Amino acid sequence: MSSALQHVPNHDRKTLFLMSGAGNLFSVLAADSLDAPSFHHTEHVRELCAPNELFRQGTEGLLIVGPSSDHTLDFAVDFFNPDGSSSMMCGNGARCALRFAIDHHIVPEHASSYRFSMAGAHYEGKAVGDLIDIRFDAPRELLLNQELEFEGRSVRYSYCNVGSDHIVLDEIEFRRLQQALDMQELLILAGLRRHPSFHRGTNVNIIAPTADSTDDAPRLMLRTYERGVEAITGACGTGALASALVYRETHATHCTKVILIPPSAEELVVDFECDVQNRLSALHLCGPAVECGEVVIPE
Repeated sequence: MSSALQHVPNHDRKTLFLMSGAGNLFSVLAADSLDAPSFHHTEHVRELCAPNELFRQGTEGLLIVGPSSDHTLDFAVDFFNPDGSSSMMCGNGARCALRFAIDHHIVPEHASSYRFSMAGAHYEGKAVGDLIDIRFDAPRELLLNQELEFEGRSVRYSYCNVGSDHIVLDEIEFRRLQQALDMQELLILAGLRRHPSFHRGTNVNIIAPTADSTDDAPRLMLRTYERGVEAITGACGTGALASALVYRETHATHCTKVILIPPSAEELVVDFECDVQNRLSALHLCGPAVECGEVVIPE
């Protein structure tokens, strides 16, 4: 099917839209333009995320965006990894879904904010100029400075659940592990992603402060090996949230935001909402989300 996806210059009822959220690439369907439920099957998800003329490496997930049956919400999003798995939150996918809903008139264009459902929870987002900002509740679970055994070596990590499971490792710690094991980076990341300590599996994030990073204004290089994609992706929104929060907590900094630079080099900003005691109440993920083109889905 992927080889039959063809570039088209105008909209069609059988159109698959292609989007980038800070370099995180997505296939997007409008729920009312197709028999969308038929595309929930694993084999269809894989085909719709496969390489095409615009994204020759394929996409990193499928978004189905449409009106919500809940009158308190503005729209609804279903998200699937390329392997067909679902039920997890995708931060950059949420940002792309909101941009898509605005641009395709699923929601009013100039509202101050929008509420939507995704991965079994409700979220709120807004357009900030050309950027999209999504608000997340404080993480469901945060475990700092944990240890696990991998290939006979102790690995220090932190775990964060922001609607999707993430572990965060320091770059220096990771390089020491790689040198000790004399293994390729991707083999280590794949092994950690499937480590028995995480019964749902996990995403793996490696962070390193940039040369101009400070405790008051942290800037982190970030790469994420994503569960369901089984590769390092151009960017990962929930990985950015988890990494920013872990850095803030482990470095005891009172910073109000962290800037993250993923492999795509398109910056993501995580802002923190805190009470007067500096206790976290919410996080915001902000960055670019753009439509890159469209392809026809063959009969």
